[in-house]
Amino acid sequence: MCGGHHDSGGAPSCCCNCGCHSQHGRGGGHPFRFHRWFSTRDEEAAALEEYLKGLEAEAKGVRERVEELRRTSEEAR
Repeated sequence: MCGGHHDSGGAPSCCCNCGCHSQHGRGGGHPFRFHRWFSTRDEEAAALEEYLKGLEAEAKGVRERVEELRRTSEEAR
């Protein structure tokens, strides 16, 4: 921590690059501002649909690998 505003509370800028001034300044989020903790049903449904797409793609890859292994084991016989 810098010896400026962190210790005395008086320095107008931060020398330690902790980012605290960008949080409190223009355009930044204030630490006491309200933030939602929960998503809406639509947001949750969209997130689950994306998750399902990933799972389906992974399952497809697993099926293809199983098929490849079966093919190569039959060829080896």
